[in-house]
Amino acid sequence: MVEGSQSSTSSIDTWLNGQPDQTRGYSLKHSRISNSKRKTRDSDQRLASTPRKRRQLMEISGNAMQAVEQTSGRKLRSSNERLMPATPTRDGRPTRAAQRPIATHSITDDANALLEEDPEQTPTPRQKPPGKTPSFRPRPPNPQFQAPRSRAESSDSAESRDSRKSKSQSPTKRLGDFQFSDMPVDSRAWSPAAIPTDLKDLVKDMERIGKSIGIIPLAVKHQFVAVGETVHRFQCAETDGKHRGKEAEKKATDKATGGLGHDLFWHHVSRIHRATIECLVGGKSEPAWNSEVHSSILRLALQGHWEAEEVWYEDITMARISNKSLVPWNIATGAMQSKMVDYAIVINPSQNFTDDASSSLHSHIIEKLRVDGSASINQTTSDWVRFKPIGVNVETKKGAVGEDEAHVQLGTWLTAHYSRLRQLTSVEARMKLPSSPVLSVQGQRWLLMIACMHPNGRIDLIKELHLGDTGSVVGVYQVTAAIRRIAQWVNDEHRPWFEREVLGM
Repeated sequence: MVEGSQSSTSSIDTWLNGQPDQTRGYSLKHSRISNSKRKTRDSDQRLASTPRKRRQLMEISGNAMQAVEQTSGRKLRSSNERLMPATPTRDGRPTRAAQRPIATHSITDDANALLEEDPEQTPTPRQKPPGKTPSFRPRPPNPQFQAPRSRAESSDSAESRDSRKSKSQSPTKRLGDFQFSDMPVDSRAWSPAAIPTDLKDLVKDMERIGKSIGIIPLAVKHQFVAVGETVHRFQCAETDGKHRGKEAEKKATDKATGGLGHDLFWHHVSRIHRATIECLVGGKSEPAWNSEVHSSILRLALQGHWEAEEVWYEDITMARISNKSLVPWNIATGAMQSKMVDYAIVINPSQNFTDDASSSLHSHIIEKLRVDGSASINQTTSDWVRFKPIGVNVETKKGAVGEDEAHVQLGTWLTAHYSRLRQLTSVEARMKLPSSPVLSVQGQRWLLMIACMHPNGRIDLIKELHLGDTGSVVGVYQVTAAIRRIAQWVNDEHRPWFEREVLGM
């Protein structure tokens, strides 16, 4: 039996010697697994002793870290591969793709590097390798999907570009900023003592119009009853047609209605009133107010008689101050921004020359500009107003919200206006330039202000007297009467002074 057993053992040894040796591969694999477990165990021990660095490790690894297990062992997986969650098929078995290992970001090296740091040292964020920092530049907007800008926004952006180009210009937002300019503008309250002597007669008539005394023709009194407005006796114009004859009465009617007659004039007044209500209710813009209300009432008031007397209005919304020397200069910030107003009541000289062309006002203006080497008789070189002397400036806004801005625009434009007159007149005449009425319009409200320049260059802006409100039919009659009285001042007082002191006629 012993011999048989030894024979069997030797045959087994002989068979084993003929097989390939797999012990080396198994030992190597077992050694690698042991080393990996040893490293993981060492890492777990060091992580357990440094909880602060463990939290930092979680912040660094983010979602890629699958190492922390909320168990008592708190083991950190150091494997460089993880399995995707098994997605069962219809028969309940996981798919082959779910069993494939997917390479993920290894955190073992990060953990070891972090644990080797001094535990007492303040942790600092890891620096990313150069050249791998992602850039998060904002993608430029696609112009195809951009909302179109309104004309107001486009205008605002154009003004901002102009202000960036000329850094010497400083924005003027309040009338008080003119206190630091070379021609200061003072705002004064309306009072009888503040009215200059050369405008007392005008102001007296404007106060009567503001109280609506004698502005309603008797021929249309019955029309007010139809629209539900009450007309008092003091509001009706006195008429003595029986005493002065039909011819005189006809001339008075033509002058009062611009040759339209009372009935047709009433029709235009009613239309302006309706346009005012539409602008108020619809919240329309300033250009809409200008085109539908303000331009209409200026034309209605001046057409006919005053148009024949060469007094008219011009839309100067786009007329800029052409000469920079006329723009106010702020001693602290430099030149102020150029401002514009909306309308001007001008002397509109006829260009139909007769044989004696030297007697024409237009020819005298051209000669004056040739001698001085200037391109315009005003502060702007816009073609439609450069040969028409400005008598009264009109600034409009759609409401009282823009009152401060309107006063600033008037201050800048009036300063340039008086500066231009000083350039055109002699030394003696510029020491006493005439005062000028100014119209400020805030939506439906029309206001009178007075500009008065002192010999030292200081300008007083006296404000303000309420003239009328186009929100009512009576108010439309008030405003038309006020505009006509302004036209009378331009023709009877301003034009003679201009011809004498500026043109030397």
